[in-house]
Amino acid sequence: MRHFCVDCEEAFEEHSRSRRRRSGDAAVVIVVGALTLLMSLFADALRLGGTEGFGSFQMAGVLIGCLLSLLGAVARARTLLILGVILLSQSLLADWLALGNAEGYGVHQAIGSAGGMLIIIVGVVLVRRSR
Repeated sequence: MRHFCVDCEEAFEEHSRSRRRRSGDAAVVIVVGALTLLMSLFADALRLGGTEGFGSFQMAGVLIGCLLSLLGAVARARTLLILGVILLSQSLLADWLALGNAEGYGVHQAIGSAGGMLIIIVGVVLVRRSR
């Protein structure tokens, strides 16, 4: 149990809120990196960009992305909102990004995977700094 004067208590609470906010930001960064990495690794299996027109997995990604974005906005859950927006945008741009167009593991998938790993590393650094 801690006993603070009113000013010290307010400063302590502000510091605690700031730490929680920074760790929440780090969680968002890690989730975005993980989603980018997974979509790059499994682009062929999900047939992202590998089919003519808009594929069924792309449509599912768009629908799930819209649902997560809506739920995140309504619940004011920033992590869920950002996850939905990233999933939605990656699903919509899969053909343009050419994630699943190459035979085997293509250059675009390698770039996406490296980018996802880099984003995860940045998130881990942010988590360590917030402690």
